[in-house]
Amino acid sequence: SDAGAAYVFRKSGSVWAQEDQLLGARAGDEFGVSVAVDGDYLVVGARLANQGMTNNAGAAHVFRHHAGDWVEETVLGALDPGDDDQFGVSVGIAGNHIVVGAWQDADAGRNTGSAYVFERKGTVWTQTGKLMNGFPSPLDDFGFAVSIGGSFALTGIPGDDGAGVRSGSANVYAVAGDCNRNAFPDACDILVDDRHGTSRDDDRGRQRQQPGPLRDDGFRRGQHQRHHFGCRARRT
Repeated sequence: SDAGAAYVFRKSGSVWAQEDQLLGARAGDEFGVSVAVDGDYLVVGARLANQGMTNNAGAAHVFRHHAGDWVEETVLGALDPGDDDQFGVSVGIAGNHIVVGAWQDADAGRNTGSAYVFERKGTVWTQTGKLMNGFPSPLDDFGFAVSIGGSFALTGIPGDDGAGVRSGSANVYAVAGDCNRNAFPDACDILVDDRHGTSRDDDRGRQRQQPGPLRDDGFRRGQHQRHHFGCRARRT
């Protein structure tokens, strides 16, 4: 039970038809807890997959559409897996980059969390970075939600207490280009609002986010407005 599955649908004209069913490999993995697609690539998270002797470390399965079928190309895992990290609770893909959240990573304390960046060269996906909150606290749940667009990744931190107990926040990082990947907060803007960080999604290739109701910059709690934010990157 709880092996999980992911269903792929394709639109033809005005009709959506199921194209494929992707199945989890092991009972309890929760394959399908997160999904992301970009072109011919599909990523499926399995947050409770074991990695060797490491229990519930998590995994992310990468599929490529080839000759009419979705074929598993590789299975991603953290280079530093930990018990109950739940790598794969969230996934995002854009072009040659994948970002994977591990919200229960305890490197900086209980459930401080992290997110991992992978880059594809040819058919090989390689871990190129690990993102962490610059000011981590227990139960931050950094990486509970992730997204990527263009060369920027967005990570949700629903447990961040910066604007009140579990008010939440989201961090923007550069995964390519001029930003220093791990420079926080100097490289890019930090976005904050009520329970911010629980779910994010980008338009492919765009480098702007729409976080919703803000609590900083003079906006009152509960004041609902929509704002566009851009990463104001600078060389360090």
